[in-house]
Amino acid sequence: MSQKWNASIMFPTDSNYVNRITEVLFGPSNRSGNPMVTVNMEVVSPDEVEVGGTLYNIAGVTTKNYLTTQTDDEEKTANARKRLTDLLTILGLDTSALNWDNLGPQVQELKGKLVLTMMSSQPDTRRKTPTAAQIEAAKKQGLKDFSQIGDVMKNPVTGKPLINYWPKVNEIFGLAPDQTGGGKPY
Repeated sequence: MSQKWNASIMFPTDSNYVNRITEVLFGPSNRSGNPMVTVNMEVVSPDEVEVGGTLYNIAGVTTKNYLTTQTDDEEKTANARKRLTDLLTILGLDTSALNWDNLGPQVQELKGKLVLTMMSSQPDTRRKTPTAAQIEAAKKQGLKDFSQIGDVMKNPVTGKPLINYWPKVNEIFGLAPDQTGGGKPY
């Protein structure tokens, strides 16, 4: 019997995942205000993985991918748009007339599609709530995101930092051959 996966367990790096695109949004980034496409996905296959000899259920584990479409730098914008265009092409969308000012209607076609992916863990050291002094020092440095300025939390028994391992999609290879979710790519 498998256990339910949680963020304290490293998500296994592999290229055999099938993910369902559950939502695709187009809008401004919360941090920079630059327009971007957000792709939300969930693991469909495999249902279970082994980590350190223990079987974990990962079906339904979610991820978010952010794809910027414009920045203040022309070269970065061109590169970002090429990456997104390449991705949309391998996922079967017509990219001949992309409306970069409003990609929302065009990328909605991705919702529900099953894609072949490589996934891994994005380690994130857990931190205490920042103190007023830490926030003030961060403001003086021009920081707006205070999530990484609190003291690192440690396991009181081992003294080791507490780490969350957030699953992330490193690469999307293309559409899964079986769009019903029943077939396994391996």
